[in-house]
Amino acid sequence: MKILKGDTLEDQMKHADIILSRLNRRKRKVAKGLITPYPISSFADFPVDGIVLRYMFPVDGELLFGGMFVDQMPKEGVDITFDLSLANNTSRSESMFTKSNVFTVRPNIEIDSGSRLTVSVVARVEGSELSGIWTSLLWVPKVSELIVRKVLVDELDKLEKSEE
Repeated sequence: MKILKGDTLEDQMKHADIILSRLNRRKRKVAKGLITPYPISSFADFPVDGIVLRYMFPVDGELLFGGMFVDQMPKEGVDITFDLSLANNTSRSESMFTKSNVFTVRPNIEIDSGSRLTVSVVARVEGSELSGIWTSLLWVPKVSELIVRKVLVDELDKLEKSEE
């Protein structure tokens, strides 16, 4: 019985190389995967009580990055407030002032399951025109809360072959 495919020695060596790489992959104990950040976003045309975003985190994780764009920014600027109510009935609040209609922040805050985030934007001068507020955050859930997909070695082999 012939194990190696190919009519020439070169073709048989290529097939032997494929067999050895597959056997080598099967002996690995660890596989790597990517966990992409989860986007949280909102748009408030005319925010009620200044609130532009409310979100409850279903699992533990980390809040990595945030951005905001204001279509109609008052020339006097706005106060932006991030209120985080943690699951253990404590809270954290952080406020900042900006006159720029584009705003970014890197909070790097650990989040507990059940924590609630409220983002508010209020004009510094009452009655100033403030509208069209886009808000977006990136949050990474903890790895323990994921869906496991079993990938067959044959599927990996097909993927590897299609990349050649």
